[in-house]
Amino acid sequence: MNDVELTAMLAEQFRQHMDDYLLRQVSSDGSELKLAIAYSGGLDSTALLHLAAHFCQQKKIPLFAFHVHHGLSSNADAWLAHCQSQALLLNIPFSSRRITVGESPDGLEAAARKQRYTALADMATECGVKTLLFAHHLDDQVETIFIRMLRGAGIDGAGGMRADAEFPMADRSGLRVFRPLLDVRRSLLESYVSQCGCEFVIDESNDDPKFFRNALRHQIMPVLESIRPGSLEAFARSGSLLHAASDLLAEYVAAEFYSCKVGDALSRSALKGLSPLKRMQVFRFWLKSISVQMPSEVKLSEIVRQVVSVSHDQSVRVAIDSGFIFIYRDTVYFQRDPQIKAENRAASCSFYWNSGREISFPEFGGKLVFEHSDYGIPESELLDYLLTLRWRHGGERMRIGVNRPSRSLKHLYQDAGIPVQARLQMPLLSFQDRILFAAGIGMNAEYCCRHIADSGTRMIKIAWIEN
Repeated sequence: MNDVELTAMLAEQFRQHMDDYLLRQVSSDGSELKLAIAYSGGLDSTALLHLAAHFCQQKKIPLFAFHVHHGLSSNADAWLAHCQSQALLLNIPFSSRRITVGESPDGLEAAARKQRYTALADMATECGVKTLLFAHHLDDQVETIFIRMLRGAGIDGAGGMRADAEFPMADRSGLRVFRPLLDVRRSLLESYVSQCGCEFVIDESNDDPKFFRNALRHQIMPVLESIRPGSLEAFARSGSLLHAASDLLAEYVAAEFYSCKVGDALSRSALKGLSPLKRMQVFRFWLKSISVQMPSEVKLSEIVRQVVSVSHDQSVRVAIDSGFIFIYRDTVYFQRDPQIKAENRAASCSFYWNSGREISFPEFGGKLVFEHSDYGIPESELLDYLLTLRWRHGGERMRIGVNRPSRSLKHLYQDAGIPVQARLQMPLLSFQDRILFAAGIGMNAEYCCRHIADSGTRMIKIAWIEN
């Protein structure tokens, strides 16, 4: 095929992938479908930008371009200006974020990736975007498979990237990633960009062999392809087969998982009743279900060994991802590390409720939800209160039933089976030092009443949802 035919073939292949994806993503809440591109300005994302611009124009779908300025290159300002100008030429709304990448035990690449994901998710939230398009292609996929297999990944990890996946941040549920070019060779993208006359930037760090992926790309892959043409496509097919095997295994493990599941935690007794192999798979399934980054096989084996072998709840606390695994009352929990520094636990936020359904409190890691109910605080009273959201200081008491005595929050949390570690992230809502609501427990019955028909007074029930 000549370049013109290859370009037409790529555009058609892209259209089919996008059509298939959009059929699976029909909005259930009636909100407008919006797409955004993670646009670095490089060749790959430039090809994606032009393909998506044409597709979205035909389908009348709003499209945005998101750029992250890492500040790692002296050319970063020029790249930002380039991306902004290219988006303007295509009449695509453009957003950007500047980030600062600091030192990290996981290395510069991992730190930059985490910051980039956070910036992209923030822009998606601001623009009402639920799907981010990434420009990863087949060559990227093969590199990822190689890297993960060299790290000893299991079948899911060794399958590489998934074309359609949840966004890789636990606190951004509902945001998805789609990679419509994952089965496309980079050489085809080069032909497309050349044929269309697209302008793109070149990141000099992509040629630096000190980064393992670059060494793999420039020194290993070309040799492999020269020895056995078509080997990259074969590796990518193997990745797809590994994902299929992983999905099938997940279906078999699901029944065992749900027999061990206790809310978002696992029953230790049920885990101990499984065979070692099933136990490992159930643990993997659990970590994936709560969006925890999968540890290495060695670390996972050690975590599971400790969980099933210890004799006391307090003897296990294992760091993993951005939190830790621990045991409380024969139940295995994962808790994200509180983002609240010790000196900030005395902080509070005072406000008047304005009848809105939700109020977000990023500094407390969640949001308050106000709903009409048959039982709660009279709406007219709540509107007059100067409310305060704060952390526990100790010694607080409340009643959870009309005819029940006042009890300390400590004992109420114990009765509810809420671990000490989880209580640290559960705030209180008060009015003039009177506790109206405690996250994890509920409303204070002392200030609640039931709705009386024809009284004209509505009751408000309050809930707390963590991010």
